[in-house]
Amino acid sequence: MKATRICTQEDIRDVWRRYQHGDMTAGNEFALIANAQGKTFKAFQAEIEPECRAEDEQAACNPNVRAEQQRRAGMMLWEKTEAYQQRQPGLSHKEAFRLVLLENPTLAEHYTGFSFRSDRG
Repeated sequence: MKATRICTQEDIRDVWRRYQHGDMTAGNEFALIANAQGKTFKAFQAEIEPECRAEDEQAACNPNVRAEQQRRAGMMLWEKTEAYQQRQPGLSHKEAFRLVLLENPTLAEHYTGFSFRSDRG
């Protein structure tokens, strides 16, 4: 039996943002979610992009939204760090956290407020 994952709108927006920042795996995941909802990639994109834009504008204007976004990102990064350490027990918490930040640039940006783009050279 295959496990089913339930995605919230926030999860979907995060996947879309990761894809926009060059994460091709996130693009595949987004396409799968769209397909599961009976929509095409483009139709789902047209639905999600305005939500992302509105959320970003609201976060820029309202410090309370930014604080909540930072808190949620921190919790998600913590969970991912714990899971990473279970898979790689030889890593220190600090090393695991840094790897998780690099693997999740959108969450890293929400948490730190700084850009974590991997395309910077």
